[in-house]
Amino acid sequence: MSLKSGETPIARAIAHFIHIITGVALGLGIAFGIIAYAMGYSWIKAIVFLIGIIVANVPEGLLATVTVCLTLTAKRMAKKNCLVKNLEAVETLGSTSTICSDKTGTLTQNRMTVAHLWFDDEIHQADTSEHQTGTENNPFSKFAGWEPISRCAMLCNRAQFVAGQDKVPIMKSMTMSFADLYLPKSEFPVDFVFNTDKPNFPLTDLRFVGLMSMIDPPRAAVPDAVSKCRSAGIKVIMVTGDHPITAHAIAKGVGIISPFNMTAEEVSKQTGIPVSEVPPE
Repeated sequence: MSLKSGETPIARAIAHFIHIITGVALGLGIAFGIIAYAMGYSWIKAIVFLIGIIVANVPEGLLATVTVCLTLTAKRMAKKNCLVKNLEAVETLGSTSTICSDKTGTLTQNRMTVAHLWFDDEIHQADTSEHQTGTENNPFSKFAGWEPISRCAMLCNRAQFVAGQDKVPIMKSMTMSFADLYLPKSEFPVDFVFNTDKPNFPLTDLRFVGLMSMIDPPRAAVPDAVSKCRSAGIKVIMVTGDHPITAHAIAKGVGIISPFNMTAEEVSKQTGIPVSEVPPE
């Protein structure tokens, strides 16, 4: 099963132009043929007049002109690392009014990253930038609660350790609330085999050490790209299957939802009316 591709805007415009030129050419040709015959020319010369007028109205340079213009535009786009396989797509791109973009991996980094941590009765904000330039020096090491929660995060996740990652910011590998429990060495020696199917270790009286919130942060270049699209009159729509709260946060972070606009849920919360009754505008 495949989708049929419709005509591009430039193809429809050229077809419409050709229909107009054809009508004008036929009208003028027939009119000049009749006038020539009425003026006493033979019917053969009148037909020659008719054909000559029609041929004179054929836009021979139209194809070459359109092709050259599209090719020059494609070359300019190639300098911006955008490869155009179909020349007609250049004009179609210029006619774009709406862009529907996937969220994960397109608008976002496709990498779950710690956004906030809660320990020592305080909320700490983590660096979620694409390169995490602010994490060369661990800003949380001065807090007493950092060591327990970082130890839990490292021991209780399913990440695999990769060699040569000593310079990678630690916040990129943190994860899923955390608690710990110190086990007596006499009952749980180093070679003790833990069974997670039928737990043979304590599951109660654990010490809660903190929380971590995760987010798939936006790519650094996305907000500027969205801003340029909006300034060009292009509407940007984010397509995702995530929870509405998550989608709302990402959309606001990249500028799809501007600070001056409100969603239906926000209007409902502010006014107290049901979401279904909020006017679309």
